Amino acid sequence: MAELKDILEEFKKFKLVNQDKRESSIIRYLMNIRAFFKWIRKDDPDQVTMEDVQNYIIHLKVDQKNSVNTQKIKQASIRIFYDWYSKRYHMKNPCELIGPIQEEIKIPSMFTPDELTRMVYSCDTSKAIGRRDAAILCLLADTGIRISECRALNLGSIQIHENNFALVVPRVKSRERMVPFGYLTAGAMVAEFFAAYYQDIKYVQNFKDNDPLFVQYGPKDHGDRLNIAGLKGVIRRARKNANITKRITAHSFRHFFGTYSVIHGTRVEQLRLLMGHAWLETTMRYIHIADVISPETIKHRGTTDLQAPKHQVGFVQILKKAREKLNLDGAR
Repeated sequence: MAELKDILEEFKKFKLVNQDKRESSIIRYLMNIRAFFKWIRKDDPDQVTMEDVQNYIIHLKVDQKNSVNTQKIKQASIRIFYDWYSKRYHMKNPCELIGPIQEEIKIPSMFTPDELTRMVYSCDTSKAIGRRDAAILCLLADTGIRISECRALNLGSIQIHENNFALVVPRVKSRERMVPFGYLTAGAMVAEFFAAYYQDIKYVQNFKDNDPLFVQYGPKDHGDRLNIAGLKGVIRRARKNANITKRITAHSFRHFFGTYSVIHGTRVEQLRLLMGHAWLETTMRYIHIADVISPETIKHRGTTDLQAPKHQVGFVQILKKAREKLNLDGAR
């Protein structure tokens, strides 16, 4: 029988050649698999039992106090290895009857559509750099791309179709994919703000397809690509200028896109492809969040049809008007 190190090397080559996996992902698998074999003190994959796997999962939770998500990743590495190994060497799979660890549902820091509007309108679009900032906010919210993917975009990543823009997202963490955005209707916020910036760089400054989409000092600069810190700075300034006190990060825009895509009817498998998730389970979290904040959920509460006494009626309208005024003030 081959030694464990040789088997793991064979597994690595199989994943790289046959499944188009990134080498960094394979290295993470191998690290988790080696840790498992070291803990159970066995060198022969044939000798591993279902009880070994179960005990290791308990060890991750009780002794190492790993988060549920970390436990899930480590268990998945072992399962992926044995899915391959059991077929390659025709042996029983010790993970076959072990169910997946349930992922923690973390309610992410996320803004509302109203707060997004306030942040976008807080950008000074009379200046080129303000048009750049507004375009960044709109693009992140309407495509759900990762901030590392946003940084890697070139002008050639943008396509204009009859009814919308389309973004060719470069391969950074996941595979290259195409995401439509900015429905081209007069007055639509995302399309209007992104079009203003796109015209700056495409037709006024004559950027080429291989030039960065977002540069450090706005469209007049053909210089350095806007880096991660610069993109985070755009978000931080917009939140502050819009008088929003809640924590909003670059990843909040990804959560916003995922949640509201589900609310508006995007199928989960389709959303997985748009967001570049490797696992469908990662995308499923947005169903839970969308269900909680869905208008349908609010409408079906048992208290929906209960009426307030007459002397209490009118406060909702006052609140709406106050909020509208606050939104207008925050947008200036």
